[in-house]
Formats: sequence, structure tokens, C-alpha cells
Amino acid sequence: MIYNNLILNNNIFNQLIKTIKSNTIPNAFLFYGNDGIGKVAHAIEFSAALLCNNPHNNTACSECNSCKKIKTNQHENINFILPLSRKKPIKKNDSVLKSLTQNEIEDLQKMLKEKSNNPYYNIKNNNVQSISINAIREIRRGISLSSFNNSWRINIIVDAEKLCYPRQEAANALLKMLEEPHEKNLFILCSSKISQILDTISSRCSKLYFTKLSNESIQNYLINNHKTDFKKSEVISNIVNGNMILANEILKIYKNREEKEHVSKIVKISEIAKEDWNLSVTRYIEPISKEKIIPLKQASSDLKQAIDAFEKSEKELEKVLKKENLL
Repeated sequence: MIYNNLILNNNIFNQLIKTIKSNTIPNAFLFYGNDGIGKVAHAIEFSAALLCNNPHNNTACSECNSCKKIKTNQHENINFILPLSRKKPIKKNDSVLKSLTQNEIEDLQKMLKEKSNNPYYNIKNNNVQSISINAIREIRRGISLSSFNNSWRINIIVDAEKLCYPRQEAANALLKMLEEPHEKNLFILCSSKISQILDTISSRCSKLYFTKLSNESIQNYLINNHKTDFKKSEVISNIVNGNMILANEILKIYKNREEKEHVSKIVKISEIAKEDWNLSVTRYIEPISKEKIIPLKQASSDLKQAIDAFEKSEKELEKVLKKENLL
């Protein structure tokens, strides 16, 4: 398996594996269900199983060259299509990436790489309303070409409803390819709004419904993967309605608040240490500046107290940083 932290929908994944075993993989799947339940991650996991050089019981081995490429989002045969902002005008036959700035392209690559490691990383952009027809045209231009190692070419479409809404030109372009399927070309459409997908599209897909995650599975995930305490994980799992992406966002809020509290403590400790140091050094230096002599034992004791205070603050800081995985 590619992911070691995916809450696997065993019923659906077993169905997918059966299509590999029986060599009955359709031209297109439609994965649908609520947000934050791992639809895109299951698409990646299934793609890895199809492309794996050394599959174990028809699942990805995670160790072969193909699996390693998928883990770093570098596989030649997997293409992600998702809504992208258009900052620059492009021509009919241009790559959709030409509409992005260099910084946006780099950010996109980072997001997809993160998604290959974190099944619940959110790569959605709710501010972008549609998938560009150029992305579909680009697929069509390459669909008849041989793929890397003559293996499956897989197109994972994120927020697939945005093919159809508010404009349908990208959906119509995709429909032509679904009507005339090419061998070893697979489309996996992922959507949380299936009602917005054209019937002509959905009727040509093998549909798989993902149920929402249980509270218990979310709670266990937070405990095992984020070391969240039982009570906090219970509270989060009860309010996210099966949405793991939302659970991660709420956990970040908790951690940010705790981090601010820790920073406040560190500042306070530093101020105390500084006061202790200033007091000790002042008590030692002032008599000398006034050409007075104080007992060496007293001076040593004062300096030792200041040093102890600094060491204590350093240890406290180290503890906090380790707890937050910052050290």
C-alpha cells in the first residue's frame, strides 16, 4: 500500500481489486461521497495497484520504482486534473499550466506531492469555479500515444462536478473520450456533489459511493497519527461529521492555541531568567565599580543562581520544542 495512514474503505477497495483480478477494469470510475473521506487517496491507492511492478495480492508493494514515483508525485502515467486559477490568458492548444505563474506551478507541485503522502491533505481550491477545457484537450492529444512501459494511463479528476458547472465545455470534451474509450486509459472522477455531474457523464462511469467515516475511526486516527489525547480526539470526532480534512483543520487550531500558550510560558521563563541574571551580576559588579570588595563565596553563589536559572529555562524550552516536534 502507498499510504500507511489511510482509513481504507475495505468494501470499495475490495471491489476495485476484483476488477484487477478479473481484468474487468472499466473505462471510468466515479467516486462520490462527502468531503474529507479519502476519495482521491483511494484513487491514488488503486492507481498504484494497477501500476505496481511487484504487487502483493493485487495491491501496491510501496517499494518498487513505480510506487516510489507515486509517493513523490513523479509517475509519468498518473495525471491530476483539478480546478486551477487562470492568471494569464491561454490559447486553445496551450497546456493549462500556461495560465499559472511559476510560483503557482511550484505550489501546485508541492500540494500534489503532499497529497501523495497525506491522504487527507486538502488540494481543493474552493475559489476556482471550473475545470479548464484545456486540461481535457491535453489528455485527448496524448491519449492515443503509448504510455510509459506500455502500462495504464490514469487521469484522476478532483472536484469532477466542476467539469460541468458553471460551464459544460470541459464535460462535453471529456464525454467524447468516454464514448470512444482507448485501451488502458482510465478516468477516475472524484466528487462530493454528484448531482451537478451531467447524466451523460455519470452514466458512462462505474459509480462507487463512499460512506462517511465513523466517529470511532476518526478518533483512532487522531490518537495514532497525531498523538492526540483521548478527550480531545473524542470532541473533534463528534463535531466533524465524518470529515477527516475538517478534523485535521480543527486539530491545527488546537495546536496553534497550545503553541501560543507555550510561547507565552517561554517568554515568561526567559524574563525570569533575565531578571535573575541581571540581579546577580549587578550585585557582583556594583561593589567592584565602587571599589568595594564583596566576599568571593557570595559572588560565586549569586552567579551560580543566575546560571541555574538559565539552564532551567533552556531545559523548559527544549521540552516544549520536543513536545511540538520542533526539535
